[in-house]
Amino acid sequence: MTVRPGGVGTHDGQAPRSGSLADIVEVVRPDDDAAVTEEPRRTGPRPALRWVVRPRRARAVVLVLHGGSERSTSAARWWDPAVLRMVPFALESAARGRGRVAVAQLRFGVRGWNEGVEDPVRDARWALRRIRAHYPDLPIGIIGHSMGGRTLLHLTGSRNVAAAVFLAPWVPEEDLPRVRANRGLQVLLLHGRLDVVVRPDHSELAAQRYRELGAQVTHLELPYGQHSMMVGAKHWHRRTARFLREALRPRG
Repeated sequence: MTVRPGGVGTHDGQAPRSGSLADIVEVVRPDDDAAVTEEPRRTGPRPALRWVVRPRRARAVVLVLHGGSERSTSAARWWDPAVLRMVPFALESAARGRGRVAVAQLRFGVRGWNEGVEDPVRDARWALRRIRAHYPDLPIGIIGHSMGGRTLLHLTGSRNVAAAVFLAPWVPEEDLPRVRANRGLQVLLLHGRLDVVVRPDHSELAAQRYRELGAQVTHLELPYGQHSMMVGAKHWHRRTARFLREALRPRG
């Protein structure tokens, strides 16, 4: 099975505006060390974490994970289609957070999963450590598309992870026994019936696994959805952001 490949910073405390790619590029500050952080202790291509918005009084954090391929050691770039595809999800989450939700986008070091190495899982765990360094006690929601969804399967038992959104996830059956879930975890799975890259029915296997673990699960199969999420893109963006806004809302 081959999974096809599917940065952004703003002033602290301000939600980024939505719009064209030109609007997005305007708010990128690649020279700002506070906005972009690379993993320092790594040979070869290194992952990087870019803050989309980082409010001082955030109540929650959202981490965005992009897709990739089954095998590749080529360096991932911010301008890769798989990475750019996730920018609207980050922007929509920041906008709906209304200055109370921090949002960060991870760029994996390499483009592939690479069985036996699982590079994206290692990268994502590093990103979570960076996030917890900024916001030690805040709940974290994670969005993962395709290979990012497979990565997310391995993160839902990590400290502070309270919500997970799987977008057309790559769900190998052999990964499911390793899945863990924090108490109170809320899960959303969105998958299009027209996806010919990864199997939509495997999202239901993931849903069943999370239900077994006691998570609150919503699984929606979109009749028009394809793997790229380009058809009905705004629905994907808004549904994801609304879910996270509610799942990460302070209780009591």
